[in-house]
Amino acid sequence: MKRLFLFAALGLLSHLPAAGADTLSCRILKDNNWAFYGTESPTVKVSLGNGRKITEQYNIKCEIRDFLGSPLYDIAQTGSVAPLDSAQLSFTFKALQPGFYNVMLYNHGRFLNRVNLAKEPEKCPNALQMHLKERGATEDFMYLANTVALQRRDLRPQFAIIKDKQLSGKEKNVYRFSMVSRGNERVTGYFAAPKEKKEHPMIITLVPLEERSANPLADFTAPFESAEMVIYLKQRGYNDDVVKNLLTDMLLAMDFAFTREEIRKTQVYIQGKGFAAACAMVSSAMDDRIAGAFMESPNVSLLTASYSMESITNHIKAPLLLGTGLQKDTYSLQEIFSLFNSINAPKEYFVIPDSHEIPRSRWKYVRDTFILRIQE
Repeated sequence: MKRLFLFAALGLLSHLPAAGADTLSCRILKDNNWAFYGTESPTVKVSLGNGRKITEQYNIKCEIRDFLGSPLYDIAQTGSVAPLDSAQLSFTFKALQPGFYNVMLYNHGRFLNRVNLAKEPEKCPNALQMHLKERGATEDFMYLANTVALQRRDLRPQFAIIKDKQLSGKEKNVYRFSMVSRGNERVTGYFAAPKEKKEHPMIITLVPLEERSANPLADFTAPFESAEMVIYLKQRGYNDDVVKNLLTDMLLAMDFAFTREEIRKTQVYIQGKGFAAACAMVSSAMDDRIAGAFMESPNVSLLTASYSMESITNHIKAPLLLGTGLQKDTYSLQEIFSLFNSINAPKEYFVIPDSHEIPRSRWKYVRDTFILRIQE
């Protein structure tokens, strides 16, 4: 398994003014210690700025919490910053085990800034698995997956595509797409394919309906020479029905893709973002025709809320790419990597340290490079 952290030039994560009457600004300097390995100790480097013409006193507390929000360390430093000057502080602590840590900074009890740190994400322990079981996540995912597959066979295929002349261009035809899914729900999207008469690789892109772009072309991210299908997924129903409906939508979209003559059947990939990424992750456990799956900023809570981790990960076969930002909820990060690390299929991860999400252009580059590697 490869790992890749992107570090831009040293700079600042954010520049947040202090709350209340605090007149010191606080910035956290970007540093390679945001992601650390082996025996390294993480260090948070802080710059305090005093824009006033009088000396300012500070009492900075650095609070480190684990992914469950449990406090691990409180480190304090006191001092002063001269008028129109700045002070550089460093806070170093010893991580107990691989995983994700949240660092909060306070001055005189008032919040200043925060940053997440990661220690060896590819070694996140199974402690989360025990925590999930205590919450009741013990059901067998494959039992649900097999139920969905059987019910899908009872659905009469109802696909409709209409060419969109406004969206089509010189090189590609774009079609409006709709299908009838579980519960007689109509699911919509778009299908695009190069006009060149030959077989093309294809990416099925699952997009949460609430994140649908105003311009449909903005939701297409496949390489120019590839076909792409964009499906808008909506969470509907209650309890298990939510997962069953989403997985059925995905499987029906895959069924449609494999009927197209312009598609190279050995190179059909699937990607998703948010909760749709969880669907993409398990796609090869439900259909072995998938050549690879890509998870962008995933939210896997729909799966981990009910199903045991081993029943989710043991059946995933296709190469898997995970991309996320480090500055999101640490519990979510721990959850994602605990699942990811348990998967035995070929896999890689890519993390942007100073962001919640990966910029679209960067994600496309990483994904397309990954596709080239797994095709070799």
